[in-house]
Parts: sequence; structure tokens; C-alpha cells
Amino acid sequence: MSEQRIPVLSDPSDTGSSQEQLPCGAEVTFLEKVESPPGFSKIQYGGGKVGFISNCYLAAPITRPLRDVVPPTSVSRPEPPYTREAQRNGLQGSVNLWIVIDRNGDVTDVREVSRQLGDGLDNSAMDTVKTWKFNPATRNGVPIAVRGAVQIDFRLAFDRTAAN
Repeated sequence: MSEQRIPVLSDPSDTGSSQEQLPCGAEVTFLEKVESPPGFSKIQYGGGKVGFISNCYLAAPITRPLRDVVPPTSVSRPEPPYTREAQRNGLQGSVNLWIVIDRNGDVTDVREVSRQLGDGLDNSAMDTVKTWKFNPATRNGVPIAVRGAVQIDFRLAFDRTAAN
């Protein structure tokens, strides 16, 4: 199985040519979501180069913005509830998500990028993260949309496997 590579375009309207191919998992900084054409994001990658990508998930921590981008700050981040099934089965683990925080500080896109935990924990994490509120990221004082990674950990207070 070959490594998936994502084309980086110099202009999002020119989908026929790319200036580089980045592997999924490459570290980039998401600058903003491009509205026209929809579905593209402006990124910065290796050596300060800027390009546009679509439909991929590259490592892009919110905590590593460009010099003039102020990252979003949390206003409300409730913890996702454990499902009864997961508690009954002693299920624990983490759910890794990519989220988009829009210019209003709302989470507008949530996608799971980890292996599913099951017993409803994945949906619990995704549904709860959609309710989170932020003060939006800004660039030069203007609110912008950003994409970032979130890890939700589900840990039971009492580990049933340790009792056996």
C-alpha cells in the first residue's frame, strides 16, 4: 500500500496542476479556509511556502500559528459523556478529531481520524465537540477560520481490568 500524498496547488482554481505533493501526516499550518472555490484551505508548509489543499488531513496543531495569527482561545469545552454501553464494557481509549473553528468561534466541521473506539464513544466525542465555543483565531486583528487536532480521552475512574 503506497503512502497517500496530497497535491498542494499554487491556486485553488487550478486543480490540474500542483506545485508539490505532501504526504498525509506532514506538518503544515492552516492559514484559512478558502470560500471560492469551496472546500480548499490555504496552508503554509516547508520553508514558509504557501499553497492550497483540498480534502485531506495533515498535521496542523492550532498551537503553531504564523507570526501574525493569534490562535483561538477556549470559551466553553464540556467533556463528552461516557455511554452506558462503554461503561458496562469497561471501554477506554482516545478519539482523535480534526476540527474547524470558524470566524465566529463555532466548531463547524468535525472528522474522526483515529480508529473507532465503539460503544457510542466516537459519536459522543464528535457531538460534544460540535458544541464547543471559542474566541476565534485572528490574523492582523481579523477573525479567521482555522483547523486543528483534538484528542478526547475516555478513562474510567475504576479500571475493571485491574480488579480481575
